[in-house]
Amino acid sequence: MHDARLLWARRFNGSGEKKLMQYRFAAFDLDGTLLNDKKELTPKTRAALAQLQARGVRLILASGRHPKGVLPLAQELDFPAQSGVILCFNGGCAVDCRTGNALVRYCMDGSVAVSVIRACRAFGLQPLTYTDTTLLCEDAQNEYVQLEARLNHLPVVEVRDLSQSLPAHVDKLLLVAPPETVRAALEPLQKQFAGVCDIYCSAPYFIEVMTTGVNKASALRALLENFGAGPDNLVSFGDGQNDIPMLDLAAIGVVMENASPDVKEHGQMITRSCNDDGVAAAIEEIWQLPSEEET
Repeated sequence: MHDARLLWARRFNGSGEKKLMQYRFAAFDLDGTLLNDKKELTPKTRAALAQLQARGVRLILASGRHPKGVLPLAQELDFPAQSGVILCFNGGCAVDCRTGNALVRYCMDGSVAVSVIRACRAFGLQPLTYTDTTLLCEDAQNEYVQLEARLNHLPVVEVRDLSQSLPAHVDKLLLVAPPETVRAALEPLQKQFAGVCDIYCSAPYFIEVMTTGVNKASALRALLENFGAGPDNLVSFGDGQNDIPMLDLAAIGVVMENASPDVKEHGQMITRSCNDDGVAAAIEEIWQLPSEEET
């Protein structure tokens, strides 16, 4: 039985084939959206994605992760053959998996990164950033640093002062700490760097720092233009604050049941949770695909 909140998607689509073909691009956040809490892609969700690819829908994995944290899933979904795209660092870069070429790349100003690193220490936050092949931090044993390293399949390099050891290109900063520390620090940092950086939570223990205006939506807009398309051709799926821009951009923004109330305000559709194949359920409704129960 379909979730009642999904049923109106059929009416939204008008059930016409022309309308369905409008949605030629689908962008998916990973953690808490496409992947369940065990960081798994379920067989049902995998099957729904394969049906989209068979219909010619171009899939985009849109994550805050480093490219090395996204590529294994992209390869699993046959992105090189299917011309899939990975969007990393919350829109800081995008890579065409067929060619390996960077389609979009935005970097932070080094002086801004230094200011944020120095400011975050007063709140007990651990700053980290990335090179092409490593994660740079000041405390390699920090549990949240270790979590980020595992998610991205990166070795950790500890430095004495990150502000003095930044790479030539800073794609983003990540500030990590226990949830209560993150909650206390978020608003003061947002106020301090308003107009300079976009600062938001992507998880209870992660604060993302990006150059103002660089986000998943800005990268998606550039990608769509590159492919001769626009936001009307896009469906976005997400659950976090860093997904809000791309949910607002898309013709249909699909929000997971496990998202917070403030994120749900930005969705045209609320689907089931990431632990209940919510992405698959929404795909079946929007593109009017047969569910596993109907096949």
